[in-house]
Amino acid sequence: MQSLDETALQVISLMQDDARMSFVKMAETIGVTEGTVRRKVTQLLEDGIIKPTVIVNPYAIQYDAPALIGVQAEQKKSTKLAEEISKMKEVQFVALTTGPYEIMIQVVTRSNKDLTDFLLRLSDIEGIKGTNTFLILRIYKQTWQLKEAGRSTRNKKLGSLI
Repeated sequence: MQSLDETALQVISLMQDDARMSFVKMAETIGVTEGTVRRKVTQLLEDGIIKPTVIVNPYAIQYDAPALIGVQAEQKKSTKLAEEISKMKEVQFVALTTGPYEIMIQVVTRSNKDLTDFLLRLSDIEGIKGTNTFLILRIYKQTWQLKEAGRSTRNKKLGSLI
């Protein structure tokens, strides 16, 4: 696992708060040059540490059947199954997990009929023993922000824990 320096962590924190903030503004806020920020962002992107994305409220665009699905799978096949499930167009999130499900996924479909069709296709995949579906009725928080828990460094210019 790669260790990030303080500047990289500050850049990530600023981008999580405002991904459209200019490199110049980030540099002023952190107290480094614009070139330093540009190099940090480029490196973070190249290393796959950050990835630009847009988070859409599915209900706002008439995708009215988002769901979380717990997948019970043959343990020896769970990694391969997770990779296969990841390729399905409705799938937004796939993770290997502990507990009653080997794999947890999040899907977004337009309707209950589309969700049913997806579940039928999912159940046809060899190695899946069963599923448990949780229809998402309302979304209260949807983010991919990661703030380092317990980090004790306080940046005076940012005025917050990073």
